Amino acid sequence: MSTRPLPAPMTFGELQSRATISFPEAAALLGVSRPHVYVLANRGELPMVCLGGRRVISAPLLVQRLTTSESPSEDLTQ
Repeated sequence: MSTRPLPAPMTFGELQSRATISFPEAAALLGVSRPHVYVLANRGELPMVCLGGRRVISAPLLVQRLTTSESPSEDLTQ
């Protein structure tokens, strides 16, 4: 089985300028695997939206989630 390489991680400024990001982009940004991003999104820990049958991550909601964590020890990579 071959795996596709993750895209290069984007900067926080680039994230803030986007409406949505793909699951591979979210994986690169968060430093986790693409399958783990799906797990996080399915658990409601990442702001997933469906657009015409395609699942993507809402960039503004992800920025909000990353900047307003209630606890510094809260970690999305668990």
